[in-house]
Amino acid sequence: MKNILKLFLAFIISFVTFSSVKAASISISSSVSSATVGSSVIITVRGNDLAGKFSLTSSNGSVLSGGANSFWMENGSVSYTFKANSAGTATVTLSSLDAADFNGNPFSGSKSVVVTVKNKQVIVLSSDSSLSSLGVENATLSPEFTSGNKEYSVSLEPDTTSINVLATTNHGGASVSGAGTREVTDGDNRLEIIVTAENGTTSTYIINANVKEYDPIEVKTDNQSYTVVRKKTSLTPPNNYQETTIKINDTDVPAFHSDITGYTLVALKDNEGNQNYYIYENNEYSLYKEYNFHGIILYPEELKEKDIPNNYKKTTISYNDSEIVAYKIKKSSKYALIYGMNVETGIQNIYMYDAKEDTIQIYNQEEIETINEQTNMLMKISIGLGTLSIVLIGIIIGILIKNKKNHKKKIEKENSRKEEETMNNILLINDMAGYGKVALSAMIPILSNMKFQVYNLPTALVSNTLDYGKFDILETTGYMKNSMTVWDELGFAFDTIATGFLVSEEQTKLVAEYCEKKKSQGAFIFVDPIMGDDGILYNGVTENTVGYMRKMCKVLKGIDLSDIDVIDDFSELTFYIKL
Repeated sequence: MKNILKLFLAFIISFVTFSSVKAASISISSSVSSATVGSSVIITVRGNDLAGKFSLTSSNGSVLSGGANSFWMENGSVSYTFKANSAGTATVTLSSLDAADFNGNPFSGSKSVVVTVKNKQVIVLSSDSSLSSLGVENATLSPEFTSGNKEYSVSLEPDTTSINVLATTNHGGASVSGAGTREVTDGDNRLEIIVTAENGTTSTYIINANVKEYDPIEVKTDNQSYTVVRKKTSLTPPNNYQETTIKINDTDVPAFHSDITGYTLVALKDNEGNQNYYIYENNEYSLYKEYNFHGIILYPEELKEKDIPNNYKKTTISYNDSEIVAYKIKKSSKYALIYGMNVETGIQNIYMYDAKEDTIQIYNQEEIETINEQTNMLMKISIGLGTLSIVLIGIIIGILIKNKKNHKKKIEKENSRKEEETMNNILLINDMAGYGKVALSAMIPILSNMKFQVYNLPTALVSNTLDYGKFDILETTGYMKNSMTVWDELGFAFDTIATGFLVSEEQTKLVAEYCEKKKSQGAFIFVDPIMGDDGILYNGVTENTVGYMRKMCKVLKGIDLSDIDVIDDFSELTFYIKL
């Protein structure tokens, strides 16, 4: 019994242990298995119950490029975008580099996915915009249809109001417009059938459909022949016009009359079937077209030469795909005058049209004339002021000539003064103290205030003056060498060089050679051997430093060793050195 109980407990423990252990795994998937050149492919990788570094690489970067040589993944998914470069096949592989499952066990493995890249399919669109057949139901085209001929005629019986145009494209991908039921009126009708190929190329076929009339009335105007439209069903009267009848060639024809405008309109059709209204008066015809300018409906007319406003010239403007007679000051102007009748009031006016804003309003001639009068007055005033200005300019010129000599002398005197004020260039070679009004800290502001152009070359940066018994010092010999080289390249020149505290033998030699060079170029050299006061050396100043300064003085010849003496005029200032 005890053995059975032990076996049962062991089974329970092993089951619990086995249940708590999860298997680590990785997977890889692609957004597409087949891509085209130039497109993107998304590769998604996932890690379950593990963490670590992985790589995601393509076997053929020229076909499919992207991924990462090393990235971190921890119990989740990561996506990378690959680019399809050329046709071919590439294998994208996910590999573990340094990974472990969540129980601390090392994990190694890889997964791959294959992506095929294909070239973009080139689709050649057809340019065929021809018809394989064209006809009119219950009528015969002339000449007989052939694919190469684009214009045909057909004769229709009187009272025909519509026909059925039959058209078949030669290429299945082409489209046709203008086929099917088409309305026609008495006389000539020009019908267009437009065929559009797959690539956008178009061809236009024309059917001139002539509906026979009983005794057509032919009229002429503007050297063109027209046919009077007598079928009322094809006419739509303009607003404010009422139906009436007039006689043309002893034949009653439909017309429209307006008591507001006083015009009587008849419809005429040209040889191409285009139909328009014309004003009929004393057997003469004038084209009648209305234009709606945002609520103002005008019938444009022409002004008599004497009535055209000053500075305006006759021209034309485009409005709603039509040319309208207008008047402009300049062709490039956005403003134009339009003369016409408001067909809703019967009043004729000149209107100002703004092409940019597409607005129109009555032209105020009185206001323009007032402005012109004011302009003329201003012109007269301007002429008077101009004359006065010329007189004043003459007076001013006389005064300038009279004072020319004095002015010249004044300029010469001013130039002389400026030359005297020209600053001398002085180079200060000394240490810079972080605390203490000595060396460069004192010399720069004093000499600058005395109007000298001051250059400074620190020999050392010192924390404080040496009499405190404790200090820190940073030697700047390297910086000095570089600065001297740069200044020589820039062509800096010095009238005077004044030296002070030098830190080392190398620095002493460097300064001595530089001073000797500048001395040969005309510079005055002054030396202040800063080493101590009252015969006592400063803290940190050794006998070696004294030796360096003696060498400095030997290099600089012509120095008299005596007490320091200062002369007021700096151009003659001399330091004498006592060692």
